Amino acid sequence: MSTDNDLTNLRDRITEALTTAGIKAYPNMPDRLHPPLALAQPGDPYLEPGPAAGFGAGSWAIHHEVVLLVAPGDNRAQTRALDRLIEDAVNALGTNRVQQVGQPYVLAIKDGGEYLAARITLTDTL
Repeated sequence: MSTDNDLTNLRDRITEALTTAGIKAYPNMPDRLHPPLALAQPGDPYLEPGPAAGFGAGSWAIHHEVVLLVAPGDNRAQTRALDRLIEDAVNALGTNRVQQVGQPYVLAIKDGGEYLAARITLTDTL
């Protein structure tokens, strides 16, 4: 890896791709949530040697998760909104980077809010 903060730059490029597709996206948790939105965050593992992830020697696999949240509402409206958001995000990120999309779940925020959410797992290399 180089010294110009490749990790931050990559997360910024993820949010830029989502923003370009019309999705409100953040490279970290905003002070207030106003869904629908996408949050780019490190995956687990965040980094692993390239060969362990099926990439070439001397490279690194970088894993991110993009958490998608939709606005509160009735179940049918939330489900449809999340399905559209997933489709738009996968198209924006590129199917070659997307490893999986997890099943929808309810994300509870410490301020008491609950949001229908889904996680997209991505892998890039450096």
